[in-house]
Amino acid sequence: MSAIKKKTLTPEEMLQEARVPEEEQPYEVPGNWVWVRLGQIAIINPPKYNPKNDEEDFLTTFIPMSSVSDVHGIIEKPEARKYYDVKKGYTSFLEDDVLFAKITPCMENGKAAIAKNLLNGFGYGSTEFHVLRVKKILNNHLLYYLVRSQYFRNQAKAVMTGAVGQQRVPKNFLNEYPFPLPPVPEQKRIVARVESLLDKINQAKELIDEARETFADRRAVILAKAFRGELTKKWREQTPNTEPAEKLLERIKEEKAKLSNGKGRKQAELPPIETPYELPEGWCWVRLGEITETSTYGSSAKTSDDVDGIPVLRMGNIQDGEIQLNDLKYLQSEHEDVKKLTLETNDLLFNRTNSYELVGKTALVRSEHNKMIYASYLIRISLYKKEFFGQYICWYINSYQGKMFLKSQITQQVGQANINAKKLLMLPVPIPPESEIKTITSLVKKQISIEKEIKALINLNNLIERLNENILSVAFRGQLGTNDPTEKSALETLKEIISERDKSEIK
Repeated sequence: MSAIKKKTLTPEEMLQEARVPEEEQPYEVPGNWVWVRLGQIAIINPPKYNPKNDEEDFLTTFIPMSSVSDVHGIIEKPEARKYYDVKKGYTSFLEDDVLFAKITPCMENGKAAIAKNLLNGFGYGSTEFHVLRVKKILNNHLLYYLVRSQYFRNQAKAVMTGAVGQQRVPKNFLNEYPFPLPPVPEQKRIVARVESLLDKINQAKELIDEARETFADRRAVILAKAFRGELTKKWREQTPNTEPAEKLLERIKEEKAKLSNGKGRKQAELPPIETPYELPEGWCWVRLGEITETSTYGSSAKTSDDVDGIPVLRMGNIQDGEIQLNDLKYLQSEHEDVKKLTLETNDLLFNRTNSYELVGKTALVRSEHNKMIYASYLIRISLYKKEFFGQYICWYINSYQGKMFLKSQITQQVGQANINAKKLLMLPVPIPPESEIKTITSLVKKQISIEKEIKALINLNNLIERLNENILSVAFRGQLGTNDPTEKSALETLKEIISERDKSEIK
């Protein structure tokens, strides 16, 4: 029996086969665009390329799946292998072909790239790539942006077949995929505009990544300069004859004497300080205990979730030098601990017991935390002159210099690190004149305000990712503002190609 010959289609039938019926068109596009099946304007998995070379020991490019970056959509580390080692059992492709990962989770993660700079103009790679080779009516970069888009990947994921963990995008999905085809000149303009916009987005992401990496370092540098007097060097030059810190400390001693008069309280003499580093003129070193009025451990009473009680701050509520009011517990208002442990503005809360990394973290009590109390793993430090000392000392305890001293005072018990109040009060602190403390506080607050703006930018990362996707969505709808409605329709070009084409013709 003779083989049945495949019916030869007329140009009109080929055109009808290529176009997407109106009822299947996902959305409206400009009038001079045309919806076509992707398999009509690109060859999906073309026949294996066989080089015309009698020798087989020459080098060719090899692309394993791991070489394709799912973040940047490029081939990052191509390999060079001998042709006879890869000519069988691998996927072949040519320069400018689009590689699209067909297997989970590589496809969902966005592994796709344009084959560039291939040795001898061709290469081989993982069998888990679909290869898309454009015909002359389609720009390969436009096709690349399609398969990289989240919209396309979501649709591909919905039709994957195979066992869990080994699911793949079928070839027929690509062949039948409806593609919004612009005129050829418009394709070039779209690609140029998309690349320009995505480049700006990538620059913004790089800045965000740099900000994220340097955020902690920046804070550390600012505080180091503040506590060495470098931040206020110019201020001191412009403000001579400032009252030295010794005068401030004398007033604190007088206040302490008045408070202890007749109460039988006498603070133990603190040992002298081995100077950690040289301070500016008018500054001096003191132990934290010398400017502390009281240090009090928190409540061990059992708490509950009853919001009618008094909020009890715990060590988890101290984050980055601030009090975060999340996951609060409560104590009945009539409990005896409420009266003696009620917090006041500019008190400090010091975390005395935690992991080695977190022990010692400290936060400033602000007005919104008044009337709250605190749990037993925290120590309240109430300072003399706390209206301006509070923030300054809080920053110092949380600084590198403060942390290094406190780490040296840690005792370990059953996996927990502990710093008791006596050791905390031994902390050497650099004290500037009162007016300089206020200036330092103002300058550091300004820098922290800038940091918060940077943090807000860092949190925009997800928004930037959505913006990236929105650009591609707008591009494939003809809404980038680049389309020229007077340009020859893509449909007319498609008709011309169909009328003359050899179906194996490629770009």
